[in-house]
Amino acid sequence: MSPIRKKKIQKAITSPVSPRKALIKKILIWGGLITAGSIALGTLTILSLFLYYSNSSDLPSVEKLRNYKPNQSIRIADRNGNLIGYLGKQRRTVVPFNKIPNVLVHAVISAEDAKFYSHSGLNFLGMFRAFWVNLAAGRYKQGGSTITQQVVKGLLLSPERKLKRKFQEVILARRLDQTLTKDEILSIYLNEIYFGHGRYGVEEASLLYFSKHVWEINAAESALLAGLPQGPEYNSPIRHPKRARTRQLYVLGQMRRHNYISEEEYQKSIKMPLPLSVKREAHEGAPEIIELVRKSVDSNKLDAVGKQIRTTIDMDFQAAARKALIKGLIEYDLRKKVTNLKTLDSRKLKKHMEKLKSIKKLSKGKVYEGVVAGKQNDHIIVDLGLEKGIIEEGTERYWPNGFDWNRLRAKPKKKNNRKSKQKSENTKPVINPGDIIRVRILEGKTDDPDAPLRLRVELGPQGAVVLLDARNGDILALAGGTSQSPGGFNRATMAKRQPGSSFKPFIYAQAISSRKFTAATLLNDGPEVYKKWIPRNHGKFRGNITLREAVTHSVNSIAVHVLSKVGIEPVHALVRKAGITSKLGKELSLALGTSEVSPLEMAQAYMIFANGGFVYETGFIKSVGEKNMERRVSQRVIDRDSAWIVANILKSVVLKGTGWRARSLNVPVAGKTGTTNQSKDAWFIGFTPDFVCAVYIGYDDHKTLGWGEEGGRTAVPVFTYLMKEVIKKNKIRRDFPITDGIVTRHINPKTGESVSESAPNSVKEYFLRGTEPEQPAIPVIPDEPAEPGSGKEPQAPEDLLTQ
Repeated sequence: MSPIRKKKIQKAITSPVSPRKALIKKILIWGGLITAGSIALGTLTILSLFLYYSNSSDLPSVEKLRNYKPNQSIRIADRNGNLIGYLGKQRRTVVPFNKIPNVLVHAVISAEDAKFYSHSGLNFLGMFRAFWVNLAAGRYKQGGSTITQQVVKGLLLSPERKLKRKFQEVILARRLDQTLTKDEILSIYLNEIYFGHGRYGVEEASLLYFSKHVWEINAAESALLAGLPQGPEYNSPIRHPKRARTRQLYVLGQMRRHNYISEEEYQKSIKMPLPLSVKREAHEGAPEIIELVRKSVDSNKLDAVGKQIRTTIDMDFQAAARKALIKGLIEYDLRKKVTNLKTLDSRKLKKHMEKLKSIKKLSKGKVYEGVVAGKQNDHIIVDLGLEKGIIEEGTERYWPNGFDWNRLRAKPKKKNNRKSKQKSENTKPVINPGDIIRVRILEGKTDDPDAPLRLRVELGPQGAVVLLDARNGDILALAGGTSQSPGGFNRATMAKRQPGSSFKPFIYAQAISSRKFTAATLLNDGPEVYKKWIPRNHGKFRGNITLREAVTHSVNSIAVHVLSKVGIEPVHALVRKAGITSKLGKELSLALGTSEVSPLEMAQAYMIFANGGFVYETGFIKSVGEKNMERRVSQRVIDRDSAWIVANILKSVVLKGTGWRARSLNVPVAGKTGTTNQSKDAWFIGFTPDFVCAVYIGYDDHKTLGWGEEGGRTAVPVFTYLMKEVIKKNKIRRDFPITDGIVTRHINPKTGESVSESAPNSVKEYFLRGTEPEQPAIPVIPDEPAEPGSGKEPQAPEDLLTQ
C-alpha cells in the first residue's frame, strides 16, 4: 500500500465524524431495524391470523362441495316440447363436465385464470398485480381471484367485504384445491356462475344466447360466454353488443396467446358476426300453467329439479284461448261501453267521495269505484277516499294502446257497420279528471309509509276458458283471465260461480238413464208451486212440449219438474262421479244451477256427454324428465247409450236453440248455455266427440253484465273463436258415433206420440232401446255433418227464448 493511501485511511479513522452524517447513519440503522421488525411483526400477525381463522368454528368445510347440488330450475314445456317457462329461484340446468366442450373450458381459463391448472388454488402474483393496478387506477379495475377463489366466495362465504372473509377465502381456496380435482372445481364454477338475464350456468347461458345446448357451441360462441362473468349485464350481447364484441375479441386473443386455438381458427372466429340467436319465450301466454305445475311439484313432491316437465298444454290452443277471451270481452265492451267512464256532477261527486271515505279499510284484491284525481308522469292517480293509488299495470287489458288522457269524448255514431266497428276497436278510451273508474288494489302499503297503493283498472268483466281432450282428460288450454301472472287469481280453477242452465244436462242425463224419461216425453211448461216457490222462465210458458224442446230452449220450469221426479240425491251422485267436488245444494233450485262450481269442474263433467259416458281425472303433466306420468284411469258415469242421447239433445241447443251462434263452426257441436239471475254470470260448455270447452264470463265482484247479456250472446262467441282454431289445426269433423242401443221413431212433437214418417209435422227422434213408442224400428242413419262453407252465417231462430 502506498504511503499516500495509508495516510488517507489513518486520517479518516482519526478524524471526528460530522453530526449530520452521524444522524443519517442512525436513522438508516434504526429505519432498517424498524422495517425488519415491522415485516417480521406483520408476517407473524398474518400467520397468526391465518392460524386463528383456520381453526375458527365458523369456517365452512369444503367437504360439502364434494356433493355439489346447486339450485336448479325446472323447465316447463308444452305437449310438443315448446317452452312455457321455468320454476326455481335461479334459472340453472346443471350439465356434467364431460358434456362441456374443451373449447369453452379453454376460453374460460384464458379469460379468468390462465394458470388455473398449474397453481395451487391461489395466484399470488396475480393478486399482487391486481392490487397495484387497482391502487394506480384509484378504483376497482382488475380482479386477482382465481377460479378456485371465486367458487369459494360464491358457495362457501358471505358476500360481505371484510378482512376476515378474505383470510377465509385464501384458506378455503387452498383446501379446496387439495380436496377436489381441477376438473371438479371447474365443473362447479361453470355450472354456478351468473351469465346475465337471470341465467346461471353455461347450459342456460348457451340456450339463451345461442338457442343451442352448450356442447354444440364453437370457439366464437365460447369466447362470448367466457367474457360475460366479468360483467354479465355490462357486457350483455343483448343490451350492449359492442361491449360484448370487444370482450369476445379479447378472450379470443388470450386463447390464441395460450395456444388453445390456432391462428387460422382465431382469424376465422374474429371474422364471424356476433353469434347471437335469442328466441322469445312463450311463458307470458301461460302463467296459469306455471303456477299449476309449481303447486303439483310441491304437493306431490315430484323429483323434478333440473329436469323438464312436459305438460298436456298445446301452446297454440293456449294462445288461441286467451285471444278468444279478449276478443269476446272487447265485443262486450262495444255493446255496453264499459270503458266509457262516467262523470258525476259536483253534488253527486261529493256524495260519492263521502261514501268512499266511510270505508274503514281498503282491502287488497278488492274492486272499488274510485275517482280519477289526476296524472303523474305515466301513471293515473285515483282517489279511493282513505288513500290514493296509481294505475301502473298497462292501463286496461282490452286496450293495449292505453287511454287518451283529458280529451273530449267523441259522440257515438248511430251506424255500426263492420268498418265503424273495426275503427271502434282501435280507438282509445278517454279518461278525464273526476271520472269514476273501477280499480282493483294489487297490493297494500310497502315499507315506505308514503308509497301509494298500486292499482289495476277493472272496467269490464273477466272470464275463463278451459279446453280438454275428451278422449283422455288432458288439459289442452286453460286461461284464467285476459291477463295473468304466476300466483294470480285463476278463474278457471279458483272462481266458484253459479253455472245457471249449463247445469241442466246433468238433471236430464239422470232422467234419461233412469229410463223414465225420453227425448220425446211430453212435459207441461206451466207454473208449478214447490213450497211457495214458482220457477220462472225467461219468457212465457209454452204449455206441453217435449223434453228435447225444453232443453233446446232452456225451460226452467221443466228442469225443476224433472229434478223433482228423478230426485236430488241421484243427481248429486252422478255429478260427483263426473268430477264436480264443489258443495251442491239440496234444494230443487239445483236444477237451475244455483250451486257454485269452477269452469274446470264443468268442463271435466261434460266429458261424459262427449266420449260416451266416461270421466277422466283432468291432468296437465305428461312426463317429468324421462319418466312418463301414470295414465289417468277412466270411470264410467252413465251408460254409453244415455250419454249419446243427451249429446244428441244438446246438439239441438246449437242447431235450434240458445247456442245457435256455434253453428258457424260447420261441424257437429253440442253444448249448453247458462245465465244466472240478473245476468251476473254467462256460460257455455260446448263439445265435439274429441274436445270439451267451457267458457265463463262475469265480473269478479258479481256486478251484472247488463240487460241482454246471456250465455248465448256473451260466452258462445268465445267458444266459437277458440274452436275454429282447434278445428283448423286438428281437421277433425266427425259426428258423435251412434250406438247399437239406440233406435228411432217418428213422432208428433205436439203429442209425443209415434206417427208415420209421412205424417204432417213428424220429426225423427232417438230412444234408448226399450223406451221407444210401439212402432217398428227403422234403420239408424247418423246425421251427416255440414260441409264447411255450405251455409250462410247462422241466424237466431225466431222463436228463441234467450237464456
